[in-house]
Amino acid sequence: TGNLVFHLSLVLLLVGIAVGAFRGFKGTVLVVEGTGFSNTVASYDDINPGRRFHPSSLVPFTLQLQDFRATYAPDGKALTFDAQVTWGRTQATTPYDVRVNHPLAVGGAKTYLIGHGYAPFVRVRDRTGAVVLDQPVACLPQTPQFLSTCVIKVPDAAPQQLGFRGAFTPTTITQDGRVGSSFPGLVRPVLTLVGWAGDLGLDGGVPQSVYSLDTTALKPFDKGQAHALSEGQTWQLPGGGSLTYVGTREWATFQVTQDPGKRLALVAAVGIVGGLMLSLFVRRRRVWVRVRPGAPSTVEVGGLSRTDPERFQAEFAELVRRLRE
Repeated sequence: TGNLVFHLSLVLLLVGIAVGAFRGFKGTVLVVEGTGFSNTVASYDDINPGRRFHPSSLVPFTLQLQDFRATYAPDGKALTFDAQVTWGRTQATTPYDVRVNHPLAVGGAKTYLIGHGYAPFVRVRDRTGAVVLDQPVACLPQTPQFLSTCVIKVPDAAPQQLGFRGAFTPTTITQDGRVGSSFPGLVRPVLTLVGWAGDLGLDGGVPQSVYSLDTTALKPFDKGQAHALSEGQTWQLPGGGSLTYVGTREWATFQVTQDPGKRLALVAAVGIVGGLMLSLFVRRRRVWVRVRPGAPSTVEVGGLSRTDPERFQAEFAELVRRLRE
């Protein structure tokens, strides 16, 4: 019985894995504090759908990141991560704390916290004085101390488009003329940028990453000299215009997964363990009894045990004694 349960459960496990691979979905999205997303395919930065996945099977819900908090030990080791969010089926009103190994479960979908970083809030004005960019810009961490790379694109600036590339350091230090970060927490934030003006190439029909800047058709400001800005400082751009580092927000990366085969796989896993325990702990013994008619009848008894033969000999002798009675 244990052997049969084990192998049937193994087949059931393969079926559960197949259902998850064909019907499952996994999507990743970066969310800055104060913004959110809806559980639709278009909202995700990266998706990994199953071969038979259909967008209509996504669980409808909306999530908004209200606040993200991380704590660190004095040596910079991460201690806690806490994303305070609100969520709802139609409107994000219900509060919830998404932490490591503490996902938000909505129907058959689970939302996990898998990463975080900083997003400096930047305000850019062009030569006419018009505000052409007023939003946080997500920077990607490159070191454990959260030295992060940043790219800012301003396609609506006049008369030329603007582009900036640089680094964000939450606890800024300077070594050999280069900026770095000595601690992942937000202690002395500095945004260091190099600026360009010209054509960003966004109208050429070739897709671009928001985290990279093509400077082929751009002319650098101040011969490519970097400018370091603390919170509240403004860089007056050559020829007019300005860039202000207003403040710092944080962002979190969420991964939403749907696996319709996980319950089937769980039942199969329990069956595999149960069948294996039966196979290992139940002693397999066989006994044959043959009666030959006659006066008197002759009774033959035989036995076989695959394990613990000495114990079986005593059991077999007791069985024969009872048959004699």
